[in-house]
Amino acid sequence: MATVFVLVCLAWGVTLLCSIFTIYQRRITWHCRGEQGITTSIVLQALSIVMQVPPFNNILGALAYRLTGQYNLEAFIGYGLALGSIGAVAHHFHAMIDDDDELARGFKHNVELPTIAGLALMFAFLQSGAGVAIDDSLFYLAPHDVWLQAYWVTFFLTATWILGYAIDAIKILREYPSSRRVMTVYLCAAYSGVIAIAVRTIQAICHPAFLHASLGLAVASVFGCAAMLLWTVGAAYSWTRRLRWFNVKPIEAEN
Repeated sequence: MATVFVLVCLAWGVTLLCSIFTIYQRRITWHCRGEQGITTSIVLQALSIVMQVPPFNNILGALAYRLTGQYNLEAFIGYGLALGSIGAVAHHFHAMIDDDDELARGFKHNVELPTIAGLALMFAFLQSGAGVAIDDSLFYLAPHDVWLQAYWVTFFLTATWILGYAIDAIKILREYPSSRRVMTVYLCAAYSGVIAIAVRTIQAICHPAFLHASLGLAVASVFGCAAMLLWTVGAAYSWTRRLRWFNVKPIEAEN
């Protein structure tokens, strides 16, 4: 168990470093309206990792406990940031295919309202059970009561709904030959994220019949890290390709 825990933390650490590198590589995109959504999603992704993975979450969790007397609030914030990251992805891709009015309506119904409702229910479930009373270095491994099971089911439904909205746009954009390669990477990232969340949720409901805690942690981490790494790879490739287009040298005039 200890070995799996260390390996998982290392995997998430590498994912965090890759996210930070991609944010640095894309730092100019804060001034590019069409690229801000992707960069925002990676920033939220990195903050989500910090909130959930030792040793960062231990420091933040201790601070939150001193202020509120409750454990695991940093993990709740981390999952909220994860939903925000997915929402930024969905907004970015739908902004490429929808007009302004359609984008506003679709984003409100498929991202804003589900996120608000999901987070409200998750917070209520966390407060209702033993979630805020369990001091564990990794919230994933906290013992599950019926309220934490409801917490994970709500997170799964909310995240999957928003991811499905993003996937719809990615599939449309993937039909264009010029963007097929990068959209395929994004699509694999989205599906990998769904698998990671599904494994976590099924394990929470069926534990220990489905997967042992350490094995479930490893499987979910593999797909979760893969999703985030694929997303950063796609974002880095997309921006590099755009920069290459801007840096094309003009054809020299013939003598």
